[in-house]
Amino acid sequence: RAGSIAQSLFGKSTAVQQAETLRAMLALSLGYCAVYAPSPEALQAQVCEQILGPLEASLAQERTVLVLRGVVEAVRLASDAVRSAPETAALRDPFLSARGGEEEPVETVLSQDPALRAAIGLQRDALVKALLPFIEPPADAEQDEQRLSTF
Repeated sequence: RAGSIAQSLFGKSTAVQQAETLRAMLALSLGYCAVYAPSPEALQAQVCEQILGPLEASLAQERTVLVLRGVVEAVRLASDAVRSAPETAALRDPFLSARGGEEEPVETVLSQDPALRAAIGLQRDALVKALLPFIEPPADAEQDEQRLSTF
């Protein structure tokens, strides 16, 4: 009975709040798995099926703001890791580097396998489409459109 009173006052039970927090943490852990991959080649071979696919499904199915924030951050982390962005290089474990800390040029980091590159590109396109509903246009965009239409 006490749970139903608290739920009616605060809107969500503790179990629901904890489940949302766990889903957000799970999404973030997928993003960090991409960051901590032992090599770019290993990451690219598994990223579509093991990381980006579940994140895309979460974007389509989740409705809770807390979870969606975690998923969007995980997508950013995974994207930066796949393209070997300098932002994620600082997060990587230096002991995972195969060359003892040497930086590989970005051109050689991406796989040259056409099928793998196509799969990553298609997954990227699907993620962008899933992220589009969450992007808000700037407030001034409508004013700019109205101003341009008057000319």
